[in-house]
Amino acid sequence: MDLHKSIREFLRELQSRAPNSRSDNERLFLRYNEFILSSIAYYKNMASKDCRIDWDDVYQDAAVALLEVAKDPDIRGNFSTYIQREIINSIRRSVETESQFRNFVTRLRLELVLLIKYVRELHSKLRREPTTSEVAKGLGLSPICIAQLKRLCRAANDYEMMDYLTEWPN
Repeated sequence: MDLHKSIREFLRELQSRAPNSRSDNERLFLRYNEFILSSIAYYKNMASKDCRIDWDDVYQDAAVALLEVAKDPDIRGNFSTYIQREIINSIRRSVETESQFRNFVTRLRLELVLLIKYVRELHSKLRREPTTSEVAKGLGLSPICIAQLKRLCRAANDYEMMDYLTEWPN
């Protein structure tokens, strides 16, 4: 797995310390780091080529889950099995959340592009600014949805983010 520079530097610095100068959490982290990396690699291999998940974020979520589990005094059963299960669950949650967010952004971009294109077409046809209900009828969306998209367009223009929202990612 290709890790972000800061994560690589952290691991390098942590491994360079003498074993007796490491904290319990640092030793635990080093012990399970390879498991985290191999588990993420498994999910990364299953992901499609156009998947745009930030794997560094997934890695960090898994590392946080590991340290959270280590603080839990009520662990019953095999500690190693429990930690591995929690790491896997954290990775699954993180991948699912990232995927849902990416799907939402993709859908939002599509709706914005369609809205802008249709409003321009309708404007040139009617020679006036189309109403929300006219746009909604033409696109097959509710007037509330069109109003929300228009508000988003205004906000994106205010923050100079319209290009980001309406261009398709590579």
